[in-house]
This record gives sequence, C-alpha cells and structure tokens, in this order.
Amino acid sequence: DPRDQCVSARRIWKKNIYRSAQIWKDSIENARKVVLKSNLDYLEVKYEDLLENPELTITEICQYLNCDYSQSMLLFKDSVENYGDAKGLYIIKKDNYNKFKDILSAPEIKKIERITVTIMKSLKYELMNEVNQIDLNPFEQFVYQLYDFIQNYIFHIKEKGLLDGVRYLRSLSISKK
Repeated sequence: DPRDQCVSARRIWKKNIYRSAQIWKDSIENARKVVLKSNLDYLEVKYEDLLENPELTITEICQYLNCDYSQSMLLFKDSVENYGDAKGLYIIKKDNYNKFKDILSAPEIKKIERITVTIMKSLKYELMNEVNQIDLNPFEQFVYQLYDFIQNYIFHIKEKGLLDGVRYLRSLSISKK
C-alpha cells in the first residue's frame, strides 16, 4: 500500500511522503511498461498478501517459478528487516500494514491517494477518498528531491558517523556513474 510505504519512508529515512508516493507509482508504471514492451511474463505480488497469508503467497510464487514449495521458505536465517516495526524479527509480522490510518492526517492520505490512484485501483487497494490522478509538478519534485537528498545524508551520518557516512554516500554516487 503506497500510504504505508510513505509512512515507512518518513518514519525511518525522514523522506517526503509525496515524493515517495510519486516514486512508488512511477516505479510500478515503469516496470509494467518494460514488461509489456518486452512481452515478458511476470507475477505481481502485493506485500499485504504476503503478510496476510505467507504460505499461500509463497506457494503461488513457487508455482509461477515452477519450483517446489518448502515450509523452510517461511524460516529466516537473518532478521526480516533492519529498520521499522519488524526490526530484529525472524518471522513475517502479519500485522505490519494499515499503519497509515493511525499516523497520516486526512489531507496527507488524500494527496497520496491522488498521486497513486490509478495504480492503487489496478491493485485493488481500498481508497479512503474519491480522487482524480495528479502528478507532482516539477517545482514540487525538485524541492522534495532536495529535501530527501539532505535527509539521506543526515540518516547515513547518524548511522555510520560523519566520515564513514560521507564515504558511504560517496561510494553510492560513484557506483551510479
């Protein structure tokens, strides 16, 4: 759900929720375009389906991949997440969704839904508002991207210390070139 994804992006990395919603929508649209253009076969899996019924969802993935399902696929050697409410857990946290209802304000939910409505409908997410599709305008995108850039630096410097944080971020920018 893009609303929960936005909550996670803001809570953990202090990212802008509207840019996060735009990236969520654009990423799914772009992936679908590539698949369509390339005539590829693919399977979309909703995070909420995996949480609600992990065994069924993983069985469906295995059938799609034409491989055998094993109960051990539900056991984790490492923690399932490094951050957030599932940090340190070795199991799927079945109630790790719909947190947006308690965290986001009504105007925030509405704007996220406006940005993501077409994809939300195609994935059968329940909308809380009757909205029309919008995209962030170029100025909003620029301001939110700058804000996220600064927050990314702050996050990694807090995580790794000043020198290691800057080195880590430099390594990311060098690897993208």
